[in-house]
Amino acid sequence: MMVFDDVLDPEKLRSTLCMLAEREGWQKIGARLKRRWNGRLEYHIPSEFTSSQPAIRFSQELYGIDIKDHPIASHISDIGPAEYPFVVAHSEAFVSLAYDQKAPKTAWGFCDGMGMKSLLHAWTLLLQDPEAKVPVPYGADTNPLATLGQNPTEPYRCLDQRLSKWQKLVGVSLRLPRFLLYQRINRVVCVPSSLIASLRKEALKDIGKVPNAKTSFVSENDILFAWWARIVFSCTPRNRNHKINLITTASRRGPLSKDLLPSDSVYLSNAIGFLQTLVTRKELLDEPLGYTAYRIRRTIQQDNTREQIEAQEALAAKSILGLPAWLGDLSTEALLSASQGKVNLYSLDFSGARKDQPSKPNSPVRPYYCQNFLPGEISHIISPNCLFFGKDANGNYWISATLRRTVWDRVEEALSESDCSTKLS
Repeated sequence: MMVFDDVLDPEKLRSTLCMLAEREGWQKIGARLKRRWNGRLEYHIPSEFTSSQPAIRFSQELYGIDIKDHPIASHISDIGPAEYPFVVAHSEAFVSLAYDQKAPKTAWGFCDGMGMKSLLHAWTLLLQDPEAKVPVPYGADTNPLATLGQNPTEPYRCLDQRLSKWQKLVGVSLRLPRFLLYQRINRVVCVPSSLIASLRKEALKDIGKVPNAKTSFVSENDILFAWWARIVFSCTPRNRNHKINLITTASRRGPLSKDLLPSDSVYLSNAIGFLQTLVTRKELLDEPLGYTAYRIRRTIQQDNTREQIEAQEALAAKSILGLPAWLGDLSTEALLSASQGKVNLYSLDFSGARKDQPSKPNSPVRPYYCQNFLPGEISHIISPNCLFFGKDANGNYWISATLRRTVWDRVEEALSESDCSTKLS
């Protein structure tokens, strides 16, 4: 979902997206999803798109009121530069604004963030010029990653830390009652860039004190994840010696460009991995935040190499459901994160779809609010989780997170404290 402070032409949005689906290699965006006997989804692409079988299902709803007067949309506002972190909205209420009631909600797995970035870039390009050339997606008719995991040359680095099959089974049985008993909800948090910049500055000082540190770099996303993890687990008191698995969803396109995915290609599918960093609750809550951010960065550097990706996929191929190895023990808690920072949603320019507005003839049209919606059952099954949308034009960072309702009450209280920035750093 993207929210604009400009009037856009819905027919132009629809027609250009349909036009893109007619371009070579882009037909996948007009595919119909079918579920196979084994539960997996497959794409069925019509031989041609027609008025009775269009490439894109499109709907629009007109309101005769200003957005500030709408009972739900009024909670979405351009807040300007934030001064402190706070919960903006209970975002599940926004689902009705993003989806037609009859629209399918099973778009999960269509492509990863970088694939979506390519799609959005091509769409906005055609909005500016319907005759513009768009790159042909790589591997549109084949699976370039079909051989991934078949030729490992080294073992998975964390092989001795993974759960066995019986531990996974016991773990699921132990967590199932809690999953059924406790309600989980999604909310959006706004974090000021001044806070992240301050935390990163301190983190770099902390890393300088790490003996034999292998890197002096941590990204803003590493800091954001470490900071959010500290908030979440400070609000769920448990044994401080228990392990926590901080899972980073990372793009594999860079490492795979060595042999499977050309670096300059558009790949309209998934090429992501789950990188796991184990820390104890005591380490997360008591050590300087920079130490946790450093561990997250080192995991990315060590486990997102071409050789380690091959080793991880070889293990996943041997599992029952093709899932990645799970690290920790039966008491380990986890927090899954994903980032859309590199998608640059807030920098997209939809001025090609602007309706006539003489007062702003050449100015860009960018969204001031963006949000992705995971299907409810997926979001709740893999909770707690957090999705980082990136940084908006005002410098604010945005987090969409799913937690238990009781945990959210404590998180909101922690964020409302006047010394939140200092206390949680």
